[in-house]
Amino acid sequence: MIVIGNMKMMMKIFKSKSFLTKLFSSDISNSLGPIETSMYQKLRNALPIKSLNIINESHQHKIPKEVTETHFRIQVSSEKFHKMPIIKRHQLIHSILKDEIEQIHAISIEAVSSETQNNTSDQNNSK
Repeated sequence: MIVIGNMKMMMKIFKSKSFLTKLFSSDISNSLGPIETSMYQKLRNALPIKSLNIINESHQHKIPKEVTETHFRIQVSSEKFHKMPIIKRHQLIHSILKDEIEQIHAISIEAVSSETQNNTSDQNNSK
């Protein structure tokens, strides 16, 4: 069930180029660029992930068409983030993705604990 509070975010995800690519691809690693593939692998190996979505937003920026991996948004939920300040969550993700971040122009991170994600969903469902 999609909660109303998250509807805008879900619509952005569904419309995103990377989501559609993954949806219609049988092998995610073949449909993603090398940087995005590496980010998925490193985050999945380093954290107990409840949910992970990496959105390549490069196509929304004025960059040469042959350059395809410059801007990313990461949405990640993990129990490791429980009681961890936001700055520490971001620092952890930056340390995991150090090599990839050196190769890109911009990254946006939405990191929540699994518990926070569940509580938010429960609150939105009770309204």
